[in-house]
Amino acid sequence: MELKSKEMKIAEELILKAFNFLVDDYMFSPQLKTEESLIFIESIAIEFIHNNYCRNVRVSYVKGKVYNDIKYTFEVSITRIPYTGKNDFLSVSNYLNSKNEDFNTSLTNDFNSEKAENILNKMASILRSELFNVVDGSAWYENYYPRID
Repeated sequence: MELKSKEMKIAEELILKAFNFLVDDYMFSPQLKTEESLIFIESIAIEFIHNNYCRNVRVSYVKGKVYNDIKYTFEVSITRIPYTGKNDFLSVSNYLNSKNEDFNTSLTNDFNSEKAENILNKMASILRSELFNVVDGSAWYENYYPRID
């Protein structure tokens, strides 16, 4: 599937730039994933995989319609490999919310590449500092799954 829009191409470039430290410093392997969906207008994800650390860091961009607004949303999650259930999934947004750090990862009605870059840089900074022991496989935090089943 080809990239559908200018925003999608910019999002891919910004994700690779902000999370390049995973590739350069820690030898994660990036894999581009695009998916067709009836739910979203467009979506892209770059998965940074490190088999020795048993981690998959997924950075995604989704463009969707919410009522009369167009939302451009970025999300970051960490998954243990092999994934065996919701306890192997950590949402960075949920982690920040648990610390009462409400961080908006969406843009509404206007894709602004500078604002998108700021969102991604903040998320990358959280991975580098507060969550790197999770990324490098030396620790794991429970209860950061997006919903309670």
